[in-house]
Amino acid sequence: MRCSEVFRYAIITGRAENNPSAELSTALAKTQPKNFPFLATDADVVKKDRTYLIPLSRQFLVILKFLHPITGHGEYVFPNRNHPDKSMSNGAILHVIRRIGFANRATGHGFRHQFSSVLNENGFNKDWIEKQLNHEEGNVRGIYNHAQYLEGRREMMQWYADYIDGLTA
Repeated sequence: MRCSEVFRYAIITGRAENNPSAELSTALAKTQPKNFPFLATDADVVKKDRTYLIPLSRQFLVILKFLHPITGHGEYVFPNRNHPDKSMSNGAILHVIRRIGFANRATGHGFRHQFSSVLNENGFNKDWIEKQLNHEEGNVRGIYNHAQYLEGRREMMQWYADYIDGLTA
């Protein structure tokens, strides 16, 4: 532990009489990291100068496993039909919405509105929600706050996936 080395040096050079780091070692013990799946996007994908981390629910992992034999050989989970080296376009999502009979009643972006509204109405932390939507505050707080809120967002995304499952049951 670096702290212990500093105090040993201090004792040797007469700057300290004892090494309190031994008593602190249990208080400063490393915690076990919590491992959970997440998706990391490249900075250029989200058009911002940072990597974006997305915690994944159990349901999403099932979907990924289902899709792997179909699209697992390429770079994208949802590749462009004509250009597999590119991601699916927004137009493709709108096309699906039209095909399932929701033209003029739903949009791809509307799902983001619904996501935010449901989570806010159910009391989730607004910072977690905004970070999950990849929104950044345009003020001083946004400049200095680089928190990812991964544990809270993981719990929130699992709750949301369970909520959606409940709607379809």
